[in-house]
Amino acid sequence: MKSGMQMIFVLGFVLAMAAGLTFAQPAGSEAQPYINIADPTIQTLHNGDTVYVGVIGPGQTIPVRFDAITTSGGKFGVGGRWDYIEVTAVPQGWKGFNSQLHENPLQINVKADPLAPEGNYSVIATVVDENNGDLMGNLTLNLVFTVSHEVYSYTVYPEHITVGAYQPARFHININNMGNAPDTFVISTEGINTWTFKKTVYVPPKDSREVIYEVVGNDEETYSLTILIKSESTPLLQGSKNVTVDVKSDLRADYKSIVNGMLIFPITESTLYAFLGLLSNAI
Repeated sequence: MKSGMQMIFVLGFVLAMAAGLTFAQPAGSEAQPYINIADPTIQTLHNGDTVYVGVIGPGQTIPVRFDAITTSGGKFGVGGRWDYIEVTAVPQGWKGFNSQLHENPLQINVKADPLAPEGNYSVIATVVDENNGDLMGNLTLNLVFTVSHEVYSYTVYPEHITVGAYQPARFHININNMGNAPDTFVISTEGINTWTFKKTVYVPPKDSREVIYEVVGNDEETYSLTILIKSESTPLLQGSKNVTVDVKSDLRADYKSIVNGMLIFPITESTLYAFLGLLSNAI
């Protein structure tokens, strides 16, 4: 009887162990090597996965960052550290830049073709565990980018300014970057041959910048100007705004020009001329 009970106990133990091994399999599958993309989107990726990264303009360069550290899978099942990421395939006209070795986060950079038509584009990246030191192997990822020609907007105000001769006409320009890549824009003007001043503005992704652009006319006349806003990344991203600058030498215009740029007066008279500038706006 005792030996029969022992056999039942042993058989039950074996079955329990078998059941335990069976239930452990899904946990093992969850511990497959992975990497987390951290910016400009957040997602956990395994070998062969596709991730939609974001919207960029033609010619723009977008940084893509990944967490180098993992906490599961690999050696002893407790994770490891990815060593670097290679950009292994890009569309024609695009460029890929590998991450640095052992940095955290791991950052690759992808530059779109400056003349890229709108649409979705696929870039292949390989995540490398050097010499398989953490027993994680390599991961192959498919990164998808959307190219849009409508990734920025701008406003220019006012449309008309009256100033005195040699006084700056100041236009407020707001540039809004709606894409996931940073860009640099150059502001210039056409319409005054003697004025070739350019201003460069850096605009981070999903952000905006407002700057003041000045125009100076020497002769007493009305200038019809075009303010140009161009991306440094591509000729496909540019806009313009028609404005006018009235240059006058009468007393009222001189007073009004004070609010655009202070004339050189003795410091004791600065309060008076500031008052005259404000008064001119009410005239």
